[in-house]
Amino acid sequence: MTIKSPIVRNLFLLFFIAFMLKGVVHAEKPGYGGTLIFGSMGEPICLDPGVIMDSESAQVANAIFETLVEYDADRDSYKSKLAISWDISPDRKKYTFHLRKNVRFHDGNPFNAGAVKFSWGRQRHAAHPFHNPSYGKFIYYRSLWGGFPGNIKEIKIINNYTVQVILYSRSYRFLKEISAIQFAIVSPHAVNEHGNEFYRNPVGTGPFKFVEWRRWHRIVLDANRKYWGGRPYLDRLFFEPAPGEKSRRRHMERNRIDMMENPTTDFLYNINVKSKYSNLKTKKMPDVNFSYLCINCQKPPFNNPKVRKALNYAIDKKRIVRDINENLPVAPSPYKTLWGLDIGAQSYPLNHNAARKLLHEAGYSGGFEVNLWYPKISRPYLISPVRVAQGVAKSLREVGLKVKLRGLKWETYLEKLRYGQHELAITGFVGMNYDPDLYFEMNWDRNNAVFGGTNNSFYRNEYISRLLTSSRFEPGRKSRARNYGKIQKILRDDSPIIPLYYYQTSAVMNKSIHGFSANRKGIINFSRIWMKK
Repeated sequence: MTIKSPIVRNLFLLFFIAFMLKGVVHAEKPGYGGTLIFGSMGEPICLDPGVIMDSESAQVANAIFETLVEYDADRDSYKSKLAISWDISPDRKKYTFHLRKNVRFHDGNPFNAGAVKFSWGRQRHAAHPFHNPSYGKFIYYRSLWGGFPGNIKEIKIINNYTVQVILYSRSYRFLKEISAIQFAIVSPHAVNEHGNEFYRNPVGTGPFKFVEWRRWHRIVLDANRKYWGGRPYLDRLFFEPAPGEKSRRRHMERNRIDMMENPTTDFLYNINVKSKYSNLKTKKMPDVNFSYLCINCQKPPFNNPKVRKALNYAIDKKRIVRDINENLPVAPSPYKTLWGLDIGAQSYPLNHNAARKLLHEAGYSGGFEVNLWYPKISRPYLISPVRVAQGVAKSLREVGLKVKLRGLKWETYLEKLRYGQHELAITGFVGMNYDPDLYFEMNWDRNNAVFGGTNNSFYRNEYISRLLTSSRFEPGRKSRARNYGKIQKILRDDSPIIPLYYYQTSAVMNKSIHGFSANRKGIINFSRIWMKK
């Protein structure tokens, strides 16, 4: 269309400019200020990043601490954090990190190469004065490499802002490993000052500073106004434990908290479909979590593969999902959402006759007594612990087992599982769409099937460990995927776990909240969140 009249053309132009300006005026501009109250599923256990093994602690610690690099799982690439760049030797045994300058810890002390050496040195050196804090162990570090000093041979300070890490064996995934919160850099001064109380007085370089922790009431963080990446929009960030979805839901309805995790499908339906709550909105989290029944393979009769297979045939997964009123996909295997999936390794169909036959062949025609444990609070992979446990128990009783249910406090539950005191336990894994390396290494390496380790099935298979060792040195996915396929078939035949279902979490928040984002581990980036006044 050609506009010939100057008057009409000018009017058209004015209307166009007005329209564009209207869009600009109505565009949401981030604003500073406000306090966000986050309702978490439970109480953090420890805020020393090297010791962390639970999601509540990780959520808080990620706001306080930073790693040298950040792994972007969506792009399979790395972003600079406290290291602005890095060099890797051709043999993949030397990693040289060039550190960010003019960064200070929250206690005012400078971040430098010495802080990196201290943070990792206290984990790798058994003789380090801060290697054995009274509040926990460096389980993650140990589990990655099967012990101490692990794969780190030496940490050399080249200068104040350059540090070189020398490995015993070449590694194509070292950057991925050190991007975990467990490798975050801590303030050496704060660790020396607080000693065994550092886990309650954390000091990092992150966007928020620790203020106070009142057990089972509130953790308070303040904005780090001198943060190298720009101060957060929020002034303050509170983490308040509200165990049980009903409790968090009630707090959200009454505006006592601003955001919560792990809502039920029913709550999401009332918000998104029925529009029952005008003040609330939801966001899908990118993490996919996996719930399973952990079998302690070192305890009779579960050291017999036939018994473990019988249990796999016995569990009615569809009924469990239906009974907890959640629209969840049952898990044919733990690996559906990971690359490296082997379809031939999927788990057993429901078949009570097959279960009874295997129990008979194993010498347990009359069944046996068994203790089934579950955590008392919901988890990112377990929204209704009691009902899931009841569903599993019901299936096992139908094939003749005498099941005793026992709910445990979260800290007690974790400790007892790591030290092999369980027979059967309902547990899970967070971030199953993250990367298979971590899952296989932590759960199935025989070196981690030790007291205090991460292989809570205590399942040992030498061939699997050799395949995992081989995968550590492989640069590409294809060869690693072949190894993972072989591992999956072995695990299917030996049945150390029973896959139950997948669960992708969501976050519910007040409509005043903007800028929400999270990674595939379910960690929320609170530094970019802002609240409309």
